[in-house]
Amino acid sequence: MLILKNSDVKYCKVSHFKNNKTKTLLGLNYRGLLFVKSRSYTKSQLSSAIARCRYFLDLENPIASIVLQEENKISVWFEHRKVKMIKMLETHSSAPLRGSLRDRKLTNTVARSSSNLIAK
Repeated sequence: MLILKNSDVKYCKVSHFKNNKTKTLLGLNYRGLLFVKSRSYTKSQLSSAIARCRYFLDLENPIASIVLQEENKISVWFEHRKVKMIKMLETHSSAPLRGSLRDRKLTNTVARSSSNLIAK
């Protein structure tokens, strides 16, 4: 488990194939590993965010996780080895950090994701 700031990571778009659909999500690239968001917390909930990271570490097959300190919140990200990077993003703003596997707000159609993968 790492506790990092926005400036320590690079944001990217990643694709995830599940249930015969490709979803595009916001991801983090940290030292070549790809992470997706698990949950967001208020700054006062740091202990809850750390507990969420411990959950990933306590699994039978531990998963790397990050507590990310953003401008107005804290978020927990976990390594996801089945996602593929589509492209790097040039922002460290917390504004685009609304997508996650849970809320799926950044989900695109299969056709759009496929065309992005082919273009790269």
